[in-house]
Amino acid sequence: VHTPAFVQSYESTSRIWLSRLLLRPTQSISHPISHIQSNPIRIETSFMSQSPSDPSNLLPSNISHQLPLPAVLHSSSAMSASVPSSNNIGKASDFEYSLTCLGAGYVGGPTMAIIAYHCPNIRVIVADINKKQIEKWNSDDLPIYEPGLDEIVRQVRGKNLFFSADVDEAIRESEMIFVSVNTPTKTHGVGAGRAANLKNWELAARNIAKVANGPKIVIEKSTLPVRTAHSMKRVLEANERGLKFEILSNPEFLAEGTAVSDLTKPDRVLIGGNIASESGLAAVDKLVWVYQHWVPKDQIITTNLWSSELSKLTANAFLAQRISSINSISALCETTGADVHEVSRAMGMDKRIGKSFLNASVGFGVAASKRISWTWSICVNHLVYLRLPPIGTKSFLWTSGKRSVLP
Repeated sequence: VHTPAFVQSYESTSRIWLSRLLLRPTQSISHPISHIQSNPIRIETSFMSQSPSDPSNLLPSNISHQLPLPAVLHSSSAMSASVPSSNNIGKASDFEYSLTCLGAGYVGGPTMAIIAYHCPNIRVIVADINKKQIEKWNSDDLPIYEPGLDEIVRQVRGKNLFFSADVDEAIRESEMIFVSVNTPTKTHGVGAGRAANLKNWELAARNIAKVANGPKIVIEKSTLPVRTAHSMKRVLEANERGLKFEILSNPEFLAEGTAVSDLTKPDRVLIGGNIASESGLAAVDKLVWVYQHWVPKDQIITTNLWSSELSKLTANAFLAQRISSINSISALCETTGADVHEVSRAMGMDKRIGKSFLNASVGFGVAASKRISWTWSICVNHLVYLRLPPIGTKSFLWTSGKRSVLP
């Protein structure tokens, strides 16, 4: 008959003698540890003499109990599934295609998670030199929060979505490389305080050229100055092994708080490439194939490189212009006694104008708009790199204060 004391101390007692079993290999367990799963296990043992104060004395000798396996006894394979290795990228032979994203930030992480979710036949690797960032992506505490993102990552991580700190291996193992590195605002030089600093982009391009083991498709994913792809191609093709690269532009159109829905049901997917050449068109078609797993083909727009880059910047500029315009109108409303909310509602009902981005506010609400707010009147800060001459004359690209003729 079990005494009340035995019942009360059962849970703590179970923990004590289970832990001692792990430390005493001479005691018998009916299943080897290597074969233990999450099912209950049956343990038969007798305890050595314990001190009177030890609650395990309440357990009779040579008894058997059915106990659920505690988390500490999970097999090594189960542990690796819950906390993947920072350098585990799966096997290429298990998938139809492999792609990598350099940069595990706000754009790269969610975008690759959605691609992996909708493309189980594609191995998706997110690589970053920041090991702590990768560890967070491999944990239960993701480095960013977006509604629905955590559930998606849990479903595909370790299956066809991998996060790795080994950037070089990720480049070698993939046929397509998205580059989504940080582009902070320049603090000195031409465009200081407004233009994007492309140092990280140049370093990424040089590293791809250095470690690539064959031709690759390299894709711009960040918000970048127009003609960045042209400069990046020159860096990539300056390698000594004669490797060829196709550069594509695939700008993101995400908003904080709705990134998952923006990626799952996008208004459009924009892909720019060298569509005048056979290899360039094949690269564009390959990226179209990836997106067609879940995006209708009529929502995938293909253009040349420059059009794709410029479309992203002009879209940002138009949105910033609308915010600036309604803010100016709000000042007029205060003077005349009108209600800016009523005015914006009346304007927004015009189909030619639309109701989006017509809410008066203190400023801009997205990260990229910090730079846009400075220079929306000249189509965002990135266009400070271009000095557009009169029609009929040559165009020039200015980078780091140096001029080069555009083809």
